[in-house]
Amino acid sequence: NNGIPQKKAMTYTKFTDDFHFNVSYGNLEHLSERQASEFATLPLMMVNVKGVKDVFNQHHDKTSKGIKAHIMVDDSGLIGVESVEAIFETIVANKTETGWMESVSNFFTGNSDDEGKKKKSTDCDSALIPLL
Repeated sequence: NNGIPQKKAMTYTKFTDDFHFNVSYGNLEHLSERQASEFATLPLMMVNVKGVKDVFNQHHDKTSKGIKAHIMVDDSGLIGVESVEAIFETIVANKTETGWMESVSNFFTGNSDDEGKKKKSTDCDSALIPLL
């Protein structure tokens, strides 16, 4: 019961080199043989993702969170891939963070930001990967 246009994101966590994936219809077992034969040959599309190793080499100091492919179905029912990106995470240790209430309180009491809470936090970064 999903309408169109529609967007989906698929995350691939195992790849560190070039790869491909197929886009196909879901389970068609509920269709009769005649109805199923009216669909195009499966798969609908094969997507080649190139340059993965180069992107991983450029971000070797970060932790990979996977490669995310953004797939869309437009108003006409045509399927396409909007983009593919690699998601990386950097852990920033001993980053000083204060909540906004604490910051306002410190402004009036004269306490410095150095007395804020020390926390580990993560910053995410992404890099676009070309499709070929």
